[in-house]
Amino acid sequence: MSAAELPYTQIMEAFATYIAEARPKVESPLDAACIMRPLLRGLKQEQLSVLLLSNKNEVLDRKVIGLGLLDRAHMHPRELFRDAILANCSRMVLVHNHPSGDPTPSAPDISQTK
Repeated sequence: MSAAELPYTQIMEAFATYIAEARPKVESPLDAACIMRPLLRGLKQEQLSVLLLSNKNEVLDRKVIGLGLLDRAHMHPRELFRDAILANCSRMVLVHNHPSGDPTPSAPDISQTK
């Protein structure tokens, strides 16, 4: 059974267990992609998440901060920073999927990043 076929709660429970036991580190964009790709693959709408990191770049948690449509996800900075402050993290990585499969940043991606 693929990750896309599992109920979302099972996927998130497995992810939480993996984070607690493996304490993966994010040292590069590739590290973040390897951690997040299984969670985002196959989704039919954009999902914007934040990986909350310790001062040693260990993943403390992942929060979904925006759900979107086929081609965009909206979020407000307060959602992003609220989770980061509450988790007492020192670093964060924003991650989102492109349901189209084309990883090229869109104009809204670039605008929202700025």
